[in-house]
Amino acid sequence: MSIPYPKGNHALLRELIAGIQNETTVHAYLFAGPAGLLKRETARYFAAALLCDGEGTPPCGSCDNCVQSASSNNPDLIAKSLKDITTKKSIGVDEIRDIIADVYTRPFKAKKKVYIIEDGEALTVGAQNALLKVLEEPPEYAVFILCTSEAEKILPTIQSRSRILRFLPKSDNEIRLYVKENYPHMQKHSDFIVAFCGGITGRVDLLCQNEDFAQIRQKMFNAAAILLRGGKPTRLFEIAEYIEAHKKSKDHPTDETGILLDCLLSFFSDLLKLKAGASVGITNTDYFDKLTELCTFTSKEKLAFACECTALAQQKLAIHVSLKSTILSTLLEIYYK
Repeated sequence: MSIPYPKGNHALLRELIAGIQNETTVHAYLFAGPAGLLKRETARYFAAALLCDGEGTPPCGSCDNCVQSASSNNPDLIAKSLKDITTKKSIGVDEIRDIIADVYTRPFKAKKKVYIIEDGEALTVGAQNALLKVLEEPPEYAVFILCTSEAEKILPTIQSRSRILRFLPKSDNEIRLYVKENYPHMQKHSDFIVAFCGGITGRVDLLCQNEDFAQIRQKMFNAAAILLRGGKPTRLFEIAEYIEAHKKSKDHPTDETGILLDCLLSFFSDLLKLKAGASVGITNTDYFDKLTELCTFTSKEKLAFACECTALAQQKLAIHVSLKSTILSTLLEIYYK
């Protein structure tokens, strides 16, 4: 089993690996940037490199530490997300206490012991202050990697003791090249992918790896049409069930509900632009004729309301509000506007 390489973050990884080779690593790293830029994957790859004791450029992929890191069984690599630590919406002092206590147990086998906290923005001020005490006088072998999509929620004192790496959205040309190199069969859809993904490589992966995405787009356009033109109210339950069926489960190892809502929002946004007389900046250009026709059945006010409701639903789901109730209430609000 090989260690997954986070495609699209080559420059950042080159800098991190060079630090290992030059022995200029530090005790704390802050990986900051929007969701979908493979911060967690980059953190895990870098952690594997820190623990590697093989020959050549780390991670070698073949030493015992690399093999264990690849299978998520390395006792010196502790990776925690919000859901691993607690059922709450934030990580408090009590939840992080076990992690802090473990720091003072020496590595099992490797020279380093690496802790990855994947949802850094969920740490309360109290939890961060507790973590700060470790960062001020860390054991020589300990390395912390804090991933966050909201760097402003990380205390300045934590930031000042960390090496900050900024994960930035890619340019349109970089996304086109990313698609060409990794998904050549999707190049014909490059215009849509560039417009829809907003420079986020994780979104590109979700689209290009999903064989049903053309069907998903059509379903979400049909949903937009029902919400704006009207129809049997029972159809709203069908739409809600369709979206809910794409949450993370045994049948769907990846949560696709966010992409479905993004797709729905992109149609509402395109319609609003067309209603305002704009013909540029349309994401779903291949749906232009259908969008133009649908525009005649709705108002600018309802479209603006639909955009607002959908964006609010995304925010609620980001803080783990119930998917089922959020989706259904959002659909009802738009339908009866």
